[in-house]
Amino acid sequence: MKHPLAEGPRTITDARRALDRGEVTAVDLVERAAAGVAEHDRDLGIFLRTTLDTAAEAAARADERRAAGRVLGPLDGIPVVVKDIVFTADAPTTGQSLLRDATPTGDAPACTGLREAGAVFLGKTSTMEFALGFTDPEKPFPLPRNPWDRQRWTGGSSSGTASAVATGIALGGIGTDTAASIREPAAWCGITGLKPTHGLVSQEGVLPLAWSFDHVGPMARSAEDCALLLDAMTRHGSSGPATDPGAVPRSLRGLRVGVAVEPLERSSDAVRARMADAVAVLADAGAEVARCGCRTTTQPTTR
Repeated sequence: MKHPLAEGPRTITDARRALDRGEVTAVDLVERAAAGVAEHDRDLGIFLRTTLDTAAEAAARADERRAAGRVLGPLDGIPVVVKDIVFTADAPTTGQSLLRDATPTGDAPACTGLREAGAVFLGKTSTMEFALGFTDPEKPFPLPRNPWDRQRWTGGSSSGTASAVATGIALGGIGTDTAASIREPAAWCGITGLKPTHGLVSQEGVLPLAWSFDHVGPMARSAEDCALLLDAMTRHGSSGPATDPGAVPRSLRGLRVGVAVEPLERSSDAVRARMADAVAVLADAGAEVARCGCRTTTQPTTR
């Protein structure tokens, strides 16, 4: 399929460089997104509702800041989307259900962080009713399709965000993961999705499925892009356990981290090296690292 941004930046980091060099403007990015919506949304079922008018205004403000040398950061002017169980101030949050009041209620902390970093919101993306089960074709909602094969599903309740990023309509977005609903759509659509440590991103302002399992996380086309999104999403913590039962302490000092021995022994040298780097970062942050796990006495059978 033809990607809407095939001739422009495909990642947040690429777009950031292009914006800095004056090769593209934030308004250009929104216009390309709008063209992608017009071309693909009817077939792919990405959006429950778009906010392209307000996105164009936000993009114009981002271009003005850049021209004045007041760029807010790497996300300033970058178009993103939000799964329709995460509250936003500029669009209703319905959980893709006929039962929800469709009145906007304000931004969730994760959205506040992105908006204050200059991200431009394109709209609310499709999911399943309250992010559970499958899309009901008898309901008046879009049926999400995989952008690589429109006869196939996108893999989970963060379907719309995954498809928006995979097509290039958005350069990043917010998904949620209770039972692989970030990870599976990301894998099925060929993008990157991160299920963060539980409680790292506030669950306040997000329709709950199971507080102890719910995660809010970024979806983008690269790990670097997800890191940029995650940094902004974590800038605004919750108001505390009363409003965010998933809130946890942010410090790693004193946290005991287990490193599974056997899988590493059967991994490649490159994987072991990257794991060693990651473990060193955790240790430097104050975590107590412990090697753990049991070893099997027989080798797996190959068929």
